[in-house]
Amino acid sequence: MSTHLSWLLSIAIAGVNTFSANSAFAQITPDGTLPSNSIVTPQGNTNLIEGGTQAGGNLFHSFKEFSVVTGSTAFFKNAADIENIISRVTGGSVSNIDGLIKANGSTNLFLINPKGIIFGQNARLDISGSFIGSTASSLKFADGFEFNATNPRSPSLLSISVPIGLQYGANPGKIQVQGDSKGRRTATSLIIDTANALRVQPNQTLALVGGDLSLEGATIKTAGGRIELGSVSGEGLVSLTPINKGFSLGYDGVKNFGNIQLFQKAIVDASGKGSGDIQITGKRIALTEGSQIESSTLGAEAGGTMVVNALESIDIVGSANSGQDTGFFVIAYPGATEMGGNLTINTRDLFVRNGALISSGTSGPGKGGDLIVNASNSVQLVGSLPNFRFYGLFASSGQGATGAAGNVTINTDKLLVKDGARISASTFGVGKGGNVTVNANSVQVIGTTFDGQSGSGLFTRSLPEVTGDAGDLTINTNKLLVQDQGIVTVRSEGKGKAGNLNINAGSVLLDNKATLSADTQSISTDPNKEQATISLNSRDLILLRGSKITTNAFGPNVVGGNINLDTDVLAAFANSDISANSANFRGGQVQINTQGIFGTQLQDVASEQTSDITATGVNSQLNGTVQINGINVNPKHGLVELPRNIVDAAKQIDTRCSPGSRQSLSSFAITGRGGLPPNPYEMLTPDGMLVDVITLNRDRHNAPVTVKSTTVTPERIVEITGWTINKKGEIQLTANTTPHSSWQSPVSCHAS
Repeated sequence: MSTHLSWLLSIAIAGVNTFSANSAFAQITPDGTLPSNSIVTPQGNTNLIEGGTQAGGNLFHSFKEFSVVTGSTAFFKNAADIENIISRVTGGSVSNIDGLIKANGSTNLFLINPKGIIFGQNARLDISGSFIGSTASSLKFADGFEFNATNPRSPSLLSISVPIGLQYGANPGKIQVQGDSKGRRTATSLIIDTANALRVQPNQTLALVGGDLSLEGATIKTAGGRIELGSVSGEGLVSLTPINKGFSLGYDGVKNFGNIQLFQKAIVDASGKGSGDIQITGKRIALTEGSQIESSTLGAEAGGTMVVNALESIDIVGSANSGQDTGFFVIAYPGATEMGGNLTINTRDLFVRNGALISSGTSGPGKGGDLIVNASNSVQLVGSLPNFRFYGLFASSGQGATGAAGNVTINTDKLLVKDGARISASTFGVGKGGNVTVNANSVQVIGTTFDGQSGSGLFTRSLPEVTGDAGDLTINTNKLLVQDQGIVTVRSEGKGKAGNLNINAGSVLLDNKATLSADTQSISTDPNKEQATISLNSRDLILLRGSKITTNAFGPNVVGGNINLDTDVLAAFANSDISANSANFRGGQVQINTQGIFGTQLQDVASEQTSDITATGVNSQLNGTVQINGINVNPKHGLVELPRNIVDAAKQIDTRCSPGSRQSLSSFAITGRGGLPPNPYEMLTPDGMLVDVITLNRDRHNAPVTVKSTTVTPERIVEITGWTINKKGEIQLTANTTPHSSWQSPVSCHAS
């Protein structure tokens, strides 16, 4: 039954005239399986829930059905000393919650229904402790006791121990949460700016762990507490560990996971004075249509952590129609004096598409959190939106911020950045920009935004009019491909220093206006500290079709950066340049260690018609230096020029030495002592024949011998050209036999 139909049905039941005035609230029904059973008393729009069986600080309730219809309240009236209210639903029907669930004191509330739980748009929580909603089959305790919802029993004594785990059966029910799609908190709004949400108090946990989990326009919040979203599709144990923010859930005992989906501007927000903790665990996790997961720091407390675990994939898809960004966010806002929270993503494949965003930032004195992506197979950032802003993975220190930006680290097999997407660590203010580190088997940076105005890329940047220094960019990979105006750059566009670009690769290919750059407008105040330097170590480096490696500088007294290339082979074609120029001061240094250079040449001034290596300054006296080690060719003169008059080998052989002539007959001669070994590199065998050298005695007179001169002409091999059948019915092979001239006298086989 759909959520909408369930909601309509609850309204219809409430309106049937044959039911009593309280019949709408009869959906909370005890099942009579406890030593002391639950007692449900309707009081107006409230179902008062009393009784149950107490064991130490635990209070157990067991219901045949448990639903809270729109406008009603389920009030657990517990004693003040109760630590955990543990309720199970055993009747086999889904729990529909579209009203308020309330409890006394600081108790934690567990609601377990193996068949499923649906939270409607009006579902609310009024509890001071943590809330755990689960479709587990049972709850396990430290003493071995199990409170089972699929096979309820009536033990004489229930557990006084703390709960330690949620045990799931073969087919856990789904959990669905609906909302009004208005849960987004703006940068200037209060910590929690909406009451239309499932929420718990600061330092408490809100956990929803079931089969497949879907949030449709829903809002889930805590002001600095902990949010746990999990999907388990088969038998397994999810552990519960008490912490200072409620409970931490562990999934080491789970082998089969389900899917988690957020759509229609669903919001999960644990922002507070110190950002809360968020953990999301499933098989496939998807965010679409402006949905967001955020854990930001708003005050004087340190940020927590956001961890997203997906066994197969995480797919974040932006939408121009949603009016808000889709993605993950850990931000230290202007009032934050402590470090923002860190974000860690663990998955096989991460997809960030169509302008979606994963962002860490700071807008105040607190340092921004770090972004760490561990994707065993691939990270694919593809696409942008028409109103170009930031799309991909970003860590930034914003305008007015004095705190440094966080770092971005990506560990994967394949990284693809395409069609305007970016990975960036930038500073817009005084704070230092973060570092970007990529460890991958292959890295591809391809293409531009849809309008061609901005290239896909990997960046560390210090923006215009900014005094903060940019961070370093490091790429460790087997294959680096930058293509179709893709960019890999460290850059200073203001007063802050540029970072350094470090590339360690098996092979590097730059194609079709691709760029590796470390450009700067900043004056270096420390001559011992490099800025805007490119260090590239690879087996081969190839530049094609207008691609460039640059460390150019702009502005008075700004020295061009250095380029250090260590590669076995360097090739550059079709106006592909390597430059360490300074437009207004002294050029930088280019040092190349290689065994071979092809297609490029050292020039005083770059040309549009050739591929060049330059280190020019504002004038010839301020030119930089180019040093090439490892080859004996002067690259300024290009490649070694071959002779113009090429010898035609065919003209060195006389035509009379063609196949079939007498001069082409083979001969075999043995000279010297001994036989020949089977292999010229082997010694003679012991049984080799010994032949004495015979010399001709020119003084010896022989008796005259009459010799009849004869000429033996070898029999020609004639090529078969056809066949016929003779009178006997036999097949005879035939050939054209054109008479040939007689053998010629010996001639020299050298052409005249």
